[in-house]
This record gives sequence, C-alpha cells and structure tokens, in this order.
Amino acid sequence: MSQWAGTMDSGAIGVPKKVGPLEALARALRGSFQTQGRSSRWEYWWFQPWLVVFLLGALALVGWRELGGWVFLLAMLVSLPPSISVCVRRLHDAGYSGAFYFVQFLPFIGGIWLLVLLVQPSKRLANEYGPGPEDVPMH
Repeated sequence: MSQWAGTMDSGAIGVPKKVGPLEALARALRGSFQTQGRSSRWEYWWFQPWLVVFLLGALALVGWRELGGWVFLLAMLVSLPPSISVCVRRLHDAGYSGAFYFVQFLPFIGGIWLLVLLVQPSKRLANEYGPGPEDVPMH
C-alpha cells in the first residue's frame, strides 16, 4: 500500500477509477479546471462521446437560427476546460507530462501521436502525478 492510499477518496477527481458513461461526464465536468492528478482510460473515453454529442447538437443549431454560429462558438468555449483537463489527467495516468497535450498541433503526425499516448494503459501504481488504480482501496 502506498502513501496515497489513505489520503484520497477513490471518488475524488484526479484519482483514476473505472467509471461508466454518466459518472465519466460528471467527473469531467467537476474537474473542468483541475489538471493535477490522473484520469483513467474509462473516464477519458466515456467522456468523448458526450463531448461529440454536445458539439454536434450545437452544430445542428448553426443552420437552425441566425445566432447558431454564436451558439456553436459558445459550446466550443464551454467544452474546452473539461476536455483539456481530462486529457491532461489521462496523459498523467499513462505516465506522460500534460505538456504532451500540445503535440496534437504538430502538422501531419500530432493528432496520431496524441492518440497513441491516450490509449496507453494506466500506470498501475502511484507515479509523480498521483495514486494509481491499485493504490486506492476499494470500498
């Protein structure tokens, strides 16, 4: 058992946890401005469909009303904090610096490189970014 096991609740944002779609959405939104800690692959990948549905819904409004473009812009701005923070925490969970988030802006290979980093398995035990899934006692 590590030093982290007794200090953080397994439901705390930044502690990797296997979650379902609704909990992933809730954790991503609650942790919108938290880049410390880790997010499990479950948390990251279950949040992505929610993000896509939200943005597609906003995009559908673009053709519906004159203000649709502004609605989509607002939706993009609202979705940035949770999207960036859950991505940075996912990189931490895989053992990488959150600065790798910016690799996606490299032409041609950036998006693929980031995707490869995001699908990496979790580091099972504590790393420099926080406790791992095996460090947190199950209740």
